[in-house]
Amino acid sequence: MDIVHQFEQMQAVLRDFSPLLWTYYLELQAQGFTQQQAFELVKNYQNTTFGAKQ
Repeated sequence: MDIVHQFEQMQAVLRDFSPLLWTYYLELQAQGFTQQQAFELVKNYQNTTFGAKQ
């Protein structure tokens, strides 16, 4: 698989995954988390889901 195809696949995943992340972010704020706390939790969730190295 070439790099262009891999990039296109990642874009498709992010396009489909972003509404879920946004809903999660808004729900965290509704539960009383600050914007920064919600952002950090969403970022951690995304890193865990995609297996980002820390």
